[in-house]
Amino acid sequence: MMKSDRPIIPAGIKREVRKRCGFGCVLCGKPLYDYDHIVDWSKVKEHKADNITLLCRLHHNEKTAKLLPIERVIKANKYPINLKRGKSTPHLLHYDGENCAAVLGPMEFTFELKLENDFMIPLIIDNVPIIQFRRVDDQLLLSLQIFDNDNNLSVQVIDNEIWYLAELWDVDLVGRELTVRYQLKDLLLRMRIEVPNKISIDRANFCRNGIKVDINDKVFFLSNNNTGFSDITYTNCLVGLALGDIPDALPYALSLGAERRPYIRHSKTEEATYSLVRKEE
Repeated sequence: MMKSDRPIIPAGIKREVRKRCGFGCVLCGKPLYDYDHIVDWSKVKEHKADNITLLCRLHHNEKTAKLLPIERVIKANKYPINLKRGKSTPHLLHYDGENCAAVLGPMEFTFELKLENDFMIPLIIDNVPIIQFRRVDDQLLLSLQIFDNDNNLSVQVIDNEIWYLAELWDVDLVGRELTVRYQLKDLLLRMRIEVPNKISIDRANFCRNGIKVDINDKVFFLSNNNTGFSDITYTNCLVGLALGDIPDALPYALSLGAERRPYIRHSKTEEATYSLVRKEE
């Protein structure tokens, strides 16, 4: 195979393109995409952000095969669908099986979901599950919601469908790893989508209703109380770690109240928040 003399696209240009395109294909909004030169690389021989857009594999192949007019790509590049809607097109994650696991920095929670409507909530804040697995119709379903430091719902998975806000500073999904940034070198979230049955968060910095959580590979840290957890593993507990208002009806392994920081309650966020915290009848 001949070695390509085509240089890689610099990280800064990729980041600029992702932001401008709303972190998804400009035509359909899907978060799995290629960086495409609107005017072909073979003609321009350079990487410039204003000539690069995001296209999913289907639309990229159609453009290459000349089944997708370049005029439509140019128009979509000016008005990406995710920016119109304010969030990415949902993408289905392929979770399945009876066993599930959630890793939160140095903490790990595992559960065997054998029965219909069995569930596990590794992390819950104010009776709202931040991460939840449940079994419905013989299917393993993951739900997750991450709020930024201003209490905005920024990344959400509902029953295996993931989306995120298009107004974030940077979102980068590469393979199984999703990275969300407030700024360069300032992470909101880094997680691995380890299908078919595991989610791993090795870095996070988020806040829910004034409860501030920082996660790295060494400690799960609650900033409000200056309290940290490390090297903890729990198996078959319905709720792993409960923070803030503690759910009375659910058994939990660990719980911790917190003196809240000032926060804003956003009506749109509350409407979109996934609030199932108990076993369905």
